[in-house]
Amino acid sequence: MLSHSSQKQSIDLNTLEVDPAKGTSILNHDPNLRDEIRRAYLKLGPCRPNITEYPQSYIAKAMRRFNSDWYKAYDWLEYSESADATYCLPCYLFKGNNIHQGGGEVFSTTGFNNWHKKSKFDEHVGGPNSVHNQAKRKCDDLMQQRQSVRAAFDKQSDQIKLEYWTRLNASIDVIRLLLN
Repeated sequence: MLSHSSQKQSIDLNTLEVDPAKGTSILNHDPNLRDEIRRAYLKLGPCRPNITEYPQSYIAKAMRRFNSDWYKAYDWLEYSESADATYCLPCYLFKGNNIHQGGGEVFSTTGFNNWHKKSKFDEHVGGPNSVHNQAKRKCDDLMQQRQSVRAAFDKQSDQIKLEYWTRLNASIDVIRLLLN
């Protein structure tokens, strides 16, 4: 459950939907809470249920199923028991409006279950500047709080903060004067 407070918004990890097929799109959440929700999901890690035997499907003239060894090769890979499909955690968390890139909605919304086409995982990852790799970098940046602007500002002394706000207010006053 999302709880609101005047000081800090937080997420109750116990109420987040961990099954990627059942989760709500990040874009449907309040923009002011999205980073906190993303951080909570990243702390939980990809959904990887401990199943001894995954369900089989008839695909390309053979019975096929998800292979849990793929977790070792793809640290971003999530599995949904309810949909018998795989998802990409970083792409789910940072999916923008570019749904036609990086496999479209397959790895972020609808799920991938063509078990005979493992090569699609590598295609999804793509090159260094692919949508997937950009989403992974955003995940890393989000989790490195000490490098954020807010963290750097909080480390400053009260005197430096006061001087900053004085300069900021003076700049705003000058802009207002120039606009008039």
